[in-house]
Amino acid sequence: MFWAYIIVVSIWLGYEFFRFLAPQKWDQFNLLSGAVPLGFTFVTWIFFFIRYFHPLNGTIGKIVSLILTVVCYFAHTMNPRQFSFRKFATEFYIVFTILMFLFFMYADRSFLKDGRISCGTIFSDLPFHLSLITTFSYGPNNVNSQMVTPFYYGEKLCYPIVPDFFSSILVSCGGASLRVSIAVPTILLMASMLFSMHYLFRQYSSYRYVSEFGIIIFAVASGTGWRYIFIKECIDNVNSNLAHSFCSSKETFWIQSIAHYLYPQRSGAFSISLCLLLMSLLIILVKGSYQDPKKPLRLLHDKKSLILAGVMMGILPMISAHAFISVGLYAIAICCMTFPWKNFNTWHKYIFSWAIFGLIAIVIALPQIIWLLSGHRQHFFSIEPIWTETESRKLGIFGYFTMWWDSLGTFHFLAVINVWFFMKKKHFYIYVPAMTVYFISTFVRYQPGAMDNTKVFLSTWYPIACVSVSLY
Repeated sequence: MFWAYIIVVSIWLGYEFFRFLAPQKWDQFNLLSGAVPLGFTFVTWIFFFIRYFHPLNGTIGKIVSLILTVVCYFAHTMNPRQFSFRKFATEFYIVFTILMFLFFMYADRSFLKDGRISCGTIFSDLPFHLSLITTFSYGPNNVNSQMVTPFYYGEKLCYPIVPDFFSSILVSCGGASLRVSIAVPTILLMASMLFSMHYLFRQYSSYRYVSEFGIIIFAVASGTGWRYIFIKECIDNVNSNLAHSFCSSKETFWIQSIAHYLYPQRSGAFSISLCLLLMSLLIILVKGSYQDPKKPLRLLHDKKSLILAGVMMGILPMISAHAFISVGLYAIAICCMTFPWKNFNTWHKYIFSWAIFGLIAIVIALPQIIWLLSGHRQHFFSIEPIWTETESRKLGIFGYFTMWWDSLGTFHFLAVINVWFFMKKKHFYIYVPAMTVYFISTFVRYQPGAMDNTKVFLSTWYPIACVSVSLY
C-alpha cells in the first residue's frame, strides 16, 4: 500500500507549488485540481533522473517520499496563504456524483478487471501503455540512459512518457499492481477535471445550470451515430461504436471525449486539468481588457501567475504534445487580442509580461520537444483539411459540413454559428482564442492521421464550446 503514500506526497508537492504561485481567486478545489497532474509530473521527473544512476525500487521510493514529505511540510508552514472554498450548487453535486460513479465503473471494468479483462476502446490502447509501464518498472528502461521502445527492437523511444512512467513508479517503488497503477491516478485526474472545468465554466458564465450542463455536454456529446442504430449490419459490426466508427464503410474523424480520449489515451487525462486551469489563468490575467479598459491588467503586475502559467505550459510536451500545441495556440491568440496595438507607449510592459510566460514555457519545453522530435518523424505538420481523410467529397466544402455533422451533429453548428448571437464582450474574449484553435486545427494536421487533431480540439476549443452552447 505504499503506492498510496507516493500518490499523496505527489499531490501535496503539486499543491504547495500551486499554493505559492496561484492567484488568490483560485480556491482550494482549483489548487488541488492542478496539484494532481502537476504533482504527478514533478514526481515523475524526480524519479526519472534517479533511474539514470540506480534502478527504481521500494527503498528509493521510501527515501524520496520521506524527503518530499519534509520539503512539503516546511513549504506549507512558510506559506501564509488563507484557505478559501467556492460554493457549489446542488446540481453540481448531482452531476459530479453521477459522473464520478460512471468514471469509477468504467475504470473498474476496463483496467485489467480480474487481472486480465478490458473493454471498449481501452482494450486496444491498454497493451501499449502496459508495455511502457512494465519496461520502466522492471524492463530494459528501468535503468538505461538510452530508452528504447518495447515494440521495435533497438529503436529509440520518443513518446510522451509522463503518464506511464508515473504508473511505473507506483509499481516499482510502491508495490502497486498494474491495475491500481493505472486506475487510481485516472480516477483522481477525472475528479480534478470536473472541479477545474466547473471553475472555468463559471468564469464564462455565472448563470445557474450553465456550468453543470456544459460539463454534461463535454462528457456525453458525440455525433450522429443514432442514425445507424437500427441498421443490423452496423449493430452487428464489432468495430462499430456509433461515435467514431458507424459501419464497416463509414466512420468520422472525431473521438468521444471520455471513452476514446481521456481513458484509453492516458495523456488526455493527465493534461486536461492543466489545459483548463491554464486557460482560466490566462483569462484572469487579461480580465481588464474586456471588463474595464482603464483598469491596469493583472498581466502587468502578477508575476507569480505568469511564472505558474509558464511552468504549466512548459511541462506539457512530455504529457501530451497535442495539449501543448492547443494551449499554445490559445495563449498566442489571447495575447494578440489583448495587446495594446494602438498604444505604442505601453508595448514594452506587455511584451515584458508575456515574455516571462513565454520564456519560462520555452526553456522548460524545448528539451522535451527536441527529444520527442529525435525519432523517425515523417509527414508531420502538413497543411491539409482534416475532412479529406474520411469524407468522399474530399475537395469540396461539403466535406467540411458532412464531417462535422457526423462528428458532433447539431452541437457543432451551434458552437460555431449560433452562440455568437448571444455573446457579451467577456464571452467574445474567451471564445475567440478557442475558435482560433478550431480554425487552424481544421486545416493543419499535426500528425499524418486527421483523427489526432481531435486531441487538440478537446484540450481547448471543445470545453469552451461546451459552455458556450450551454449558455445558448
